[in-house]
Amino acid sequence: MLARLLHRLPSPLAALLRACLGAARSPWIHYVVRRLLVSLPTLLAVAALCFSLVHLMPGDPARAIAGEKAPEREVERVRKQYGLDRPLPEQFVRYLEQAVLRQDLGRSWLTKRPVAAELGRTLPATFELTLAAMLIASLVGVGAGSLAALRRGGLWDHLTMVGALAGVSVPVFFLGLLLLMAFGRWLPAGGRSDPTDLYELRTRLVLLDALLAGRLDRFLDGLRHLALPALALATIPMAVIARMTRSSLLEVLSRDYVRTARAKGLPERSVLVRHALRNALVPIVTTVGLQFGSLLAGAVLTETVFGWPGVGSYVVEAIARRDLVALQGGILLIATIFVAVNLAVDLLYALLDPRIQLR
Repeated sequence: MLARLLHRLPSPLAALLRACLGAARSPWIHYVVRRLLVSLPTLLAVAALCFSLVHLMPGDPARAIAGEKAPEREVERVRKQYGLDRPLPEQFVRYLEQAVLRQDLGRSWLTKRPVAAELGRTLPATFELTLAAMLIASLVGVGAGSLAALRRGGLWDHLTMVGALAGVSVPVFFLGLLLLMAFGRWLPAGGRSDPTDLYELRTRLVLLDALLAGRLDRFLDGLRHLALPALALATIPMAVIARMTRSSLLEVLSRDYVRTARAKGLPERSVLVRHALRNALVPIVTTVGLQFGSLLAGAVLTETVFGWPGVGSYVVEAIARRDLVALQGGILLIATIFVAVNLAVDLLYALLDPRIQLR
């Protein structure tokens, strides 16, 4: 498959990639390069599907750009200016050429600003929200799942499974509204803490920038803004991680080497952490990685409910205003992130379990 892919690429690019593969003596580098090459058809298919679905949306994008009350002559001028009068395959090829060869996602039809710059402004907000949600989900999910496995059949086990079922079943937008009604009087109901008027942003992550600037008050304010949306977003992955931790740990606890460790008189904590949990981490890390990628790509409802200025809100706004260039750029970014997260999870396999070979 890799050989066929290299054969179809332009000669200079194919020669460069073959040289990289040949020079990559480390199996890690070779694996990463090979996975990146195999991911190219996936991203291409996502781009083609997204482009097709976006242009099947009802309404006239040229009319949306020119304005509802614009004369027909102005609409035709806009349609010709943006190439909307050309066949869809030609428009797609031009878009790919611009995005891949020039690394340019185009300019928003309505704001007239580069889409890459707007995504760069909104991505840190989504990343910060997702990171906080996954931290909550991982700590609570792994802890609750571990206790459920150790006390199998007991009250805590049943409570954990009921909580996991409820966490998966309750829609995020409904839970977000409940949290706002319950805690909205003490915690901010929407938006993100904006420190741009107080100190220089370095990473565009509000909490980290506040710590780097030595502003503990702004850090605490950022936590107040982050608490409710992070908790709402963490419910589903928390439930999935708890169930996976329980099932994986139960399987490992029944192994012979765990019984041997207990027979040697090792403390229960050492048996759980060093022998059982460590060997149960591979499926747990898989779940955490996939859930992290899903949250980055699917925080749309949470960002909409809480007014969080992330990529999800940007994509929703682009849909509402029929800004096709912005919408395509946002979906392509989400697909790229998901592919990168899957690659990172595969690499973690080999770090956690030396028996896994990178092929």
